[in-house]
Parts: sequence; structure tokens; C-alpha cells
Amino acid sequence: MLGIFQSELDIIQRNPSLNFRTIELLNSFVNNTSCSVECRNILVKGKLLNFITRFHVTEIRKWSIKYPQLKLLFIKTLVQLTIYSDIQLSLSKIPDSIGILLSLSENEPMPLSLYSLQILRNLSFHNGNRPRLLHESRYLPTLASRLTWSDNTEEIECIGVALWAITANSEKGKVAVKRTGCSTAIVNSIKRLEMKEHCLAPGEATLASNLVNVINLLQKVSSIQNSCNSISTENVSV
Repeated sequence: MLGIFQSELDIIQRNPSLNFRTIELLNSFVNNTSCSVECRNILVKGKLLNFITRFHVTEIRKWSIKYPQLKLLFIKTLVQLTIYSDIQLSLSKIPDSIGILLSLSENEPMPLSLYSLQILRNLSFHNGNRPRLLHESRYLPTLASRLTWSDNTEEIECIGVALWAITANSEKGKVAVKRTGCSTAIVNSIKRLEMKEHCLAPGEATLASNLVNVINLLQKVSSIQNSCNSISTENVSV
């Protein structure tokens, strides 16, 4: 099945006039079998995840007119796959995968940009991925930028959770979040959510309130970090 899936992807890339239905059915098959550890191991060993490298900016020009449809389908599948820790780690190890996801989140329209952020959020939950994410110079600045101007509650929630995951029990994560301007972005997003909360539907208002709580928690983390730094400085002086 994996071989058929990869062959169909190559065929669609070369001949955009072909029916896309086979790819959609095989994609559903991948999603439905991902709950099995054995099946996920096959996906990793079969290098299906490496297909993401075809979304690199240098590869886009080689694609057919089916590119946007296939890209959306594959990225949506990755959202499902990356809820599992083994896939989280495997995907992050693929060269340029994090950079590609950041580019998609910055340059693509909804819902593709949101799906890309959701994948990055999922990756941030794996302890082994924190060094890779923090080492990626665009990661936190991109999250801060999106948090600064976005009015989409799903996107703000996604970024808020990602920041929480990257800072939880991580001294380096806390320092990096503070250094890259995320604190200011957090304050701005809280203000926008508080203003927007009064004109939202009941369900959306609850979501906005929850987001404010998440972001307030991040502010407290930053405050604790400042207090610890002050205490350390005083101890050194003594």
C-alpha cells in the first residue's frame, strides 16, 4: 500500500490530468492505520514522511497544477500523524522539515497555514524536539509575529499551546521565549482577545477566555524567570 501511495504521488506530479481519487483513498488508509505502532514504523521506514521535502521552495517549480491540492492533503495528514510521539521525533529529524513548515505557516493561506502551525505545535510536545526547535532561528520569531497580528482564535490557541509546551520545564525555552519578543506578542494578543470576547458567540467566547488563561500562564512563567534571575544576581553580589 505504501508503495502504491508513493507511486501515485509521483504520477500525479508528472501528469496533473489524472484523477486524484486514488490519492485521497490511500491517504484515508494512512490516517486510519496510524493508530498502530507497527504501521507507524512502516511509514517511517518507508520514508513517506520525507515527502515533505518536496514542498521546499526549490522543489515547487517542478510541481504540476495539482500541487496545492496535494500539499493540503499531505499536510493535513501530518497533523493527524504528529499526535504520536514517534512521528513527532521522526519528522523533526528530516532535513529542512521545520523550516518548510515555518514557510508554509507564513506564506500559505488558511487552512494550510493553520495546519502547518498545528504540526509545529505537535512537534513541540516531544522533549527531544525542543533543542531542534530552539536552534531554528525562525521558529520563535515566526510564532511571535503570528501571535502579534492574528485574530483567528484557532491560530492563537495553537501558538499559545506551542509556547507553553516549549517553555514547560525548560529553562532554555523560557529564556528564548522572552528574548524573541514573545512576551510583547502575548500581551498584545490578550488585549485583542479581551476586546473580541464581548462580541463572540458563547462557544467562541469560552475558547477566547481559555486562550487568555493560557497566555496569562505564559506571562507568569516569564515573571518567575525574572524573579529567579534577580535572586541569582543578589546572591552573586552577596
